Amino acid sequence: MISSTDAVTPSGDYEHVPNLGSLIGTIADSINIRRSSEQMQTTYHLLKEKNESQQRAQWITILTIVLAAVLIISLVILYYVRYIRHRNVELIKVLNGLDAYRRAVINGDSPTSPEVVAALEERRLYVEMDKQVTRDRLFLKPGLGREDLMRLIGVDKNRFGKMMSKYSDASNTSVYINMKRVEYGAKLLLEHPEYTIAAIASECGMSNTVTFNRTFKEVYNMTPSEYREKMNALLQQKS
Repeated sequence: MISSTDAVTPSGDYEHVPNLGSLIGTIADSINIRRSSEQMQTTYHLLKEKNESQQRAQWITILTIVLAAVLIISLVILYYVRYIRHRNVELIKVLNGLDAYRRAVINGDSPTSPEVVAALEERRLYVEMDKQVTRDRLFLKPGLGREDLMRLIGVDKNRFGKMMSKYSDASNTSVYINMKRVEYGAKLLLEHPEYTIAAIASECGMSNTVTFNRTFKEVYNMTPSEYREKMNALLQQKS
């Protein structure tokens, strides 16, 4: 038979319960810290991979832009070189034709070569057209275009294109007309210092100031404002 004293003896183990609870809490905290550390490492690696991926994408974008720019510049240079070469070839043909004509005149012969006759006629037509455009200030007409110039000298589109290619410094009719306009604008810049750039662009028949400034810089390698300032400075020095 169990005595009352023996029945109470298990109560002595209750003294260790607080210590066990503390140990269990410590173990739980350690597990939670380890889990948090693992989660942080995982998050760090994910962020690092994402950052590296974004950097690679940025470098690929930059490289693509650089390659595209290099390609565009190369194409522009190639086009310019081919254009200049074509102009030089055509100019040599014209000079040879004129030289043959000069020799024929000196020798008392008539220049019967079709190439010589065609070259001389095209040159004469271009000079006549350029003279009228400049003298009558036809470039001031806002709607002036290729069809107007073709009717002026009575040639078709193909022949007009060849003439402009051979004898004009402009790449096309619009550029030719705008060059005439900015040349007139350069004159107005000096004659009318009170005019604004926008007013001069309008006086020249240009559609807007941006086009006037861009074309002016292409022709004179400076903006209209810089041109006016430098020319006025030179005039003051001379005076």
